[in-house]
Amino acid sequence: MAASSTSAQVEGILDPSRFEGTLRGKTALVTGAGRGIGKAIALAFARAGCDVACVSRTGSEVEAVASWINSTYSSRAKAFVSDVSDLDAIAVLVGEVRLWRERPIHILVNNAGIARIDAIEFQRDLGHWNRILATNLTGPVALTHHLLPDMLAGRCGVIISIGSRNAIYPIPYMSAYSVSKTALLRFHQNLEQEVRGKGVHNYYVSSPNVKTTIVSTADSVDQESLKHSAGVRRMVNMIQNVETSPAELVADVCVLLAADKDAPVLSGRYIDMDGNLQTVLEDIRKRGSSECIKRNLYRLKIDTL
Repeated sequence: MAASSTSAQVEGILDPSRFEGTLRGKTALVTGAGRGIGKAIALAFARAGCDVACVSRTGSEVEAVASWINSTYSSRAKAFVSDVSDLDAIAVLVGEVRLWRERPIHILVNNAGIARIDAIEFQRDLGHWNRILATNLTGPVALTHHLLPDMLAGRCGVIISIGSRNAIYPIPYMSAYSVSKTALLRFHQNLEQEVRGKGVHNYYVSSPNVKTTIVSTADSVDQESLKHSAGVRRMVNMIQNVETSPAELVADVCVLLAADKDAPVLSGRYIDMDGNLQTVLEDIRKRGSSECIKRNLYRLKIDTL
């Protein structure tokens, strides 16, 4: 959860005008699109020419985003109210989006997510744990399950999940969130093994610290843990005071991954927005002499003797 210097490291390759109109004719489905990172992603894809299915649990927020897109860009947008932790609701959602555009969904951005700060020793039950995993892990996998067959049939698809550095660093007092993001990274790596060479590319984007509401709701901090654990209190204080990057930076990375012809070399890898994305791209393009490829970098693994 350390402060990020992301802006200086990736801004050189993220000029939004580079991709204006490049995704015309495509349809993107963006979850958690009512505010924060998801809203920025929906707007960025609309600017790039995509029609956007804006999905959120909060109707008023996501309807405002869709309305803004329809009045500002040549792209079309529609608001869909759905909870990605509900498997039945996901099936209904996908059907409604397909009816709306009458064509396959080309781009899926799994952005919706929830988190909770707590200490395991003070948990009374696993209700919050299960909901976090359902939202952050099972939901993205279920959406992928529904959309992947059409992508493979058309040999055209991009699946992006907004992840976290919690997947590769042991961050205390956010166990459910960290486990969900770690498992999601492994899912992307496994998916790459299954679909490589079939025209579908997938990316796990480790977002920098962005000012969001993910840990600002009344339910996002366990009150028993806050009362009894000094570590939890330190974590809450750190999150409230951490340096943040603009949500638009994450959105522009997502558009780059969907629109840039060189992006597929990163498919299945951990996209580190706290690192130098340009340097990684240049290294992987070297193929046989690439350090990333030779050392299998930006993948979830345990190094052994």
